[in-house]
Amino acid sequence: MPTVIFRLFLISILEYFSSYVSCLEENTTFELENTTTYRFALIPKSTKDPFFMDARDGCKSKAAQLNVECVYVGTEKENITQQLSIMNDLVSSGDIDGISISVIDLEKSTMSINNAIKVGVPVITFDSDAPESDRLAYVGSNNIEFGQQLGDVLTIIASTGGKYGILSASEPNLIERTQGIRERLSRWDSNWEEVVSSPKLLLDSSLALDEMWAFASNPEVNAILSCGGWPMTNSVRWKKFMTANPNITTVVGDANPNQRMLYKFGYGNLVGQLPYEMGSLSMTTLFDIKQGKKKLEKDTFWTNLVQLIYVPLDLPPLLVVNENLGNYVMAGYILFTLVALFSIGFAIWVFMYKNHRIVKAAQPVFLIPICMGALVMGFSLLSMTITDEKYSQRGMDVACMSVPWLISIGFTTIFSMLYSKTRRINKIMKNARRLHRVVVLPKDVIIPFALLLTANVIILTCLTILAPLVYTRTPIGGTGEFLFLISNQYIYFRNI
Repeated sequence: MPTVIFRLFLISILEYFSSYVSCLEENTTFELENTTTYRFALIPKSTKDPFFMDARDGCKSKAAQLNVECVYVGTEKENITQQLSIMNDLVSSGDIDGISISVIDLEKSTMSINNAIKVGVPVITFDSDAPESDRLAYVGSNNIEFGQQLGDVLTIIASTGGKYGILSASEPNLIERTQGIRERLSRWDSNWEEVVSSPKLLLDSSLALDEMWAFASNPEVNAILSCGGWPMTNSVRWKKFMTANPNITTVVGDANPNQRMLYKFGYGNLVGQLPYEMGSLSMTTLFDIKQGKKKLEKDTFWTNLVQLIYVPLDLPPLLVVNENLGNYVMAGYILFTLVALFSIGFAIWVFMYKNHRIVKAAQPVFLIPICMGALVMGFSLLSMTITDEKYSQRGMDVACMSVPWLISIGFTTIFSMLYSKTRRINKIMKNARRLHRVVVLPKDVIIPFALLLTANVIILTCLTILAPLVYTRTPIGGTGEFLFLISNQYIYFRNI
């Protein structure tokens, strides 16, 4: 009976402590869930722009996870004066713990950013950067890479080339995108040329389609690249433009819901950003700064880009194009023939005149192996002319692996002879005043050659066994309307 009473007493005590701990946990959880740590502001270029509304959603979602507040504030239309006024008011109020701003004007924004940093308000930039300011970080796309991808899409869907125009603006991120387009389309593998009237810099996004029509009026222009999604804002006018200009290829920046809908119906090709990710990452970065990570590991946080390329449903049969050496094979044969003729010819000449005073003084024992070494190296030219048009994968692998063998053995033969000859001259010079005559025996030539050849053979054998060279095809481009990478070969479609 006492044992039962004691057990009941222990159980009662344990239940009491358990309920007490649970109560503490509930109180602690309740207190954390209802305490907002920081207030961070997200200042876009325009609060009504679908791009920045996506950034707002990402900001709000991440803020809820971090238990902070995202204050989305700005002007409905893009206005640098009002944007900076809002920012300065937030800083002066002392009621904000950090700011993420999309820069409109580089010079004016830099001054405001620096002033905010001086009074202790952390500032980062998103979408559009002010790299010369004291901002603590940038969150967004690599805008030069963004422009290069716009150019990439153009080369994919219209690789025949022509003349193009750029639609852009004077903001820092858009200037970089314009630079990226030009860098990509000025490369050696591009057949595109920018027209004189490009780029057209927009002062008002509502004029974007008017500028598109201005480009289209130039009969030389057969492609237009827009650094932003402004032309597609008015769906009806955009469809009208695309229908009236079927011969003009268009590539547009951004990929908001309206643009994606137009893309689905074949009205344009897109290179899009991830503004949701920019808003989310802005909150994470500001939170880390306030948590004491003022010296971030990096000051640039890139977000991803996506390509949306319209491919017609009715595609022609696939045509695989394998690039081969072509006329370079003949060049290899000619060069090998010259090497062989000179090597064998000089070796025969040395043998025929081996008793001639000059040839004898130069010593045929050195000269003939040098000729043979050059011939062995020359055979590597033949190995490099072998292609997979006529040979199997195994044959191609052997041809690849033979190149280092032939070059190394030929090189070793030539320079072991030159080494022996130099060593002989050195011995003659050292014994010039002695009475006895210096004689170079065959072993004096063979020993250095044998040592060097053995070392090379060991190294080449290890290479052949452990890391053999393998023949592979690497895609380097192609021609046609649409390119797809399949098993290391470009497959393209014609006449679309």
